Amino acid sequence: MDFDYLLVHSGDVGGPKSLHPPIPLRTGEIIIKRKLIQRALLLMINKNLVLRKATSNGIEYFLAENGRPFIMSLTSEYVNKLKNRAAWVIEEYGSASDQTMRTLISKFFDQWTTNFQSIEGYHK
Repeated sequence: MDFDYLLVHSGDVGGPKSLHPPIPLRTGEIIIKRKLIQRALLLMINKNLVLRKATSNGIEYFLAENGRPFIMSLTSEYVNKLKNRAAWVIEEYGSASDQTMRTLISKFFDQWTTNFQSIEGYHK
């Protein structure tokens, strides 16, 4: 889930320009998208696009036999930007420890909580 957030909001961590606009409370996406990503992964596994394996690092997902041709068939400008951001995220955070990622993402949750409390106070 963390990589998904960084993929579309790369500018939040000093990376390439974010693909999605910097709307308030965007860090809530991490919570909202969790179930959606889980369902998408199951669909991709069922279509032989992704493999799920238990490793010493936990459950990991890998490109399956049909995955590469599928990805190569996606050619829109947005998808190309996603591919570039994905390469950047992996380069920057692919080997980051779980603790490093938790610390990084918790900053966004702290900011989200502050923003939410500010908005909540505004409506009283």
